[in-house]
Amino acid sequence: MGRAKSMVSLLLVLFLVRAHVATTETTTEFIFHGFKGNQSEIHMQGDSTITSNGLLRLTDRNSDVVGTAFYHKPVRLLDSNSTNTTVRSFSTSFIFIIPSSSTSNGGFGFTFTLSPTPNRTDADPEQYMGLLNERNDGNSSNHVFAVEFDTVQGFKDGTNRIGNHIGLNFNSLSSDVQEPVAYFNNNDSQKEEFQLVSGEPIQVFLDYHGPTKTLNLTVYPTRLGYKPRIPLISREVPKLSDIVVDEMFVGFTAATGRHGQSSAHYVMGWSFASGGEHPLAAMLDISQLPPPPPNKAKKRGYNADWVMELQASGEILSAIDPRLGSGYDEGEARLALAVGLLCCHHKPESRPPMRMVLRYLNRDEDVPEIHDNWGYSDSSRTDLGSKLVGYISSDRASSSHSHTSSSLTRISSTSLISGR
Repeated sequence: MGRAKSMVSLLLVLFLVRAHVATTETTTEFIFHGFKGNQSEIHMQGDSTITSNGLLRLTDRNSDVVGTAFYHKPVRLLDSNSTNTTVRSFSTSFIFIIPSSSTSNGGFGFTFTLSPTPNRTDADPEQYMGLLNERNDGNSSNHVFAVEFDTVQGFKDGTNRIGNHIGLNFNSLSSDVQEPVAYFNNNDSQKEEFQLVSGEPIQVFLDYHGPTKTLNLTVYPTRLGYKPRIPLISREVPKLSDIVVDEMFVGFTAATGRHGQSSAHYVMGWSFASGGEHPLAAMLDISQLPPPPPNKAKKRGYNADWVMELQASGEILSAIDPRLGSGYDEGEARLALAVGLLCCHHKPESRPPMRMVLRYLNRDEDVPEIHDNWGYSDSSRTDLGSKLVGYISSDRASSSHSHTSSSLTRISSTSLISGR
């Protein structure tokens, strides 16, 4: 009898120990205020590295490269019983930086990813973000979920995505859900768009609630100083239960492209939590993060030579202040930038007088073509020369104010009232 009791007691102890270990294994929490000294905890491949000051750099600005970085241990994200399978709740937050470029929009972006493996060696650069490739994109056997932070237009001939957006992707780089990058202002609940490629720290909160299958995503520049109350994306994502396997790796993938479409992608800090009823990723203390990389575009500044380069390559809209988001008319923006280039011409005698500027802005005259050597095209040169002589003479001879007032009124009614 005594021996039987001992056996029961031993079995009970083993059961309790087993239960404790299982509970520990199904709960994952970590926080990285920078990654210096944590190399053993981050599984990196491709272009990824940890810089000397502790930034996790997914890619540098080399063309056509891929970089991946995953937490070194798998995370248990699936609960199964005899009746159903449920994806466990999880929460993550991270702060990233994509330095702006003085010569291009950069590219291609990065993803936060749930993957069955940390080895994405078959993944392609450019629009495949270091996550998938042309052959397996869309396959149900991929078992990948990704939140993409996309900076370049062009997936599947541009029919699926626009640049500077955030998308929710299930086994594919074609987004099921996508939104322009923005946050909701707490004061008036207005959506404020901003640029991913800006060189400023940007924070992300991603929370998934298993019982309701609801995903909430909030993104905002850290200069805002607070987390917006309203998430940018709040959706039920039942597809996730078809994606997730028992254990998944959590991490990041990034890629660059060709022809100047390349950006460095950095993660400054990262926290994650899963398991329990309401896991909440630990708050990142910005004061403990490593310093951001230098933003070379800000040092160079927005100058006429750079805008001229963009005009010559057909990308003049890249010169627009990213803080405007998408709140401008592209036609008027092109016109204003073209006229601005004329007014900054290297040769003072080639700069149009104010009356000519007003006629350009009112579309009474076509803006002459400027080549990248700051010379007008042959057809424009002759036409412009005669008009400039006429308008300069007219400006000097006339003291009338009525025409200028009329032109200013027309500009105001077509542009200024609409906020441009």
